[in-house]
Amino acid sequence: MIPVSSSNHKQGCSPVSSNCVIWQGPDLPIIGLCNGDTVSDVIAKLAAELTDISESTSIAGVDLTCLSLNSSPSNQEELFQAIVDELCSLGGRCDTLEGGSGGSGSSNTEVTASLPLCLQYTNSENDLVTVLPVDQYAELVAAKVCELVSDIETLETQIVDHESRITTLENNTVSEYTTPQVTPNCVLPAIPTDIDVVVDELEEQFCILKSALGESTDLVASTTYQCDILSSDGQLGGSGTMSSLEGWNTQVSNVAESLQNMWLTICDMRAAIKDIKTNCCTIDCNDVIFTAFGSYASNTITLNFGGSSIPTGFTECNSAGNIVTITDAAANTYTTTVSVIDALAGNDTETIDISGSALSEVSNYTVTMTLCTNDGSITCEKTLSFEVVNDASSCGIPSAVTASIA
Repeated sequence: MIPVSSSNHKQGCSPVSSNCVIWQGPDLPIIGLCNGDTVSDVIAKLAAELTDISESTSIAGVDLTCLSLNSSPSNQEELFQAIVDELCSLGGRCDTLEGGSGGSGSSNTEVTASLPLCLQYTNSENDLVTVLPVDQYAELVAAKVCELVSDIETLETQIVDHESRITTLENNTVSEYTTPQVTPNCVLPAIPTDIDVVVDELEEQFCILKSALGESTDLVASTTYQCDILSSDGQLGGSGTMSSLEGWNTQVSNVAESLQNMWLTICDMRAAIKDIKTNCCTIDCNDVIFTAFGSYASNTITLNFGGSSIPTGFTECNSAGNIVTITDAAANTYTTTVSVIDALAGNDTETIDISGSALSEVSNYTVTMTLCTNDGSITCEKTLSFEVVNDASSCGIPSAVTASIA
């Protein structure tokens, strides 16, 4: 390039082209400048290098979002200052953390952390601890981690043991299952029986018992129907209150206690009734009831005294019994004795074998009997006469005739 004018020309300088002036300095490889290059080349290379430096140091493309700055820097100096400020802030926070965790920091502010619910505990002063300094928090977490590690090791040991035992069981298990057996005491015969059969029978009998007795709630409810103030009521057959009876339950809480009180009450009533029967009223012969009828089969006459009643304290006049006379149609007779009291103590009947008698085997029979009883002061006699039909007789007579004298 050849200058046409120069500001220095007025000062006595002659214009010279930059292409005619050469660089006689050292080689500068960093910008590709060599000794002997023209001044035009030198200036061009310097200008290009300055442009590159300007573009590479621009802050226009720097993302400063994470710094949370109030305003964005407009040049490198402001950028560098923002970075320095952020570094100083981080340094202060690190000092605070080191001071709160037992480090060498100089901050007096204690950094704490909230405990999750699973780490909260009650201290020696019975206070619930929900927050700890970070160093204590870390120690607590470390302790819990150690506990978990220990528990895991224990579980692993147990798992290995269980695996071994399971393998042993699997290896020793027979291919066919054998139902265990038990020996029942009452629900089934006392012989070894499959347990499922016993359980089925037990359930069936339990259901029968439950149906007969009612629900357990009903049984308990039934105990509440005991007479009001029964415990404090006087005995009917003795002296004192009912609660003074041996075995009496003042507070009834179950069926067994209720039944126990019931039996004591029944026994008390019986004692009172016995006393009434003994002392209340005069017993005479009208209280002796004598009724009987008979039947015949295979040379045996059966006398039935059902409906008869002999008051307590009365005995038969003859210890051998009462005289019975049996007469057939030909006036043949057979006499024996029968105890009415013994009959009433049993099934109300007495039998008379007439096979060895002179009585006809094809005749109806007339039975005459006198009941004689006494109580030591009075004697009562009552006589009955009735016919006993023998089906072998030729007469169509009713099968039995009953006679009664009150």
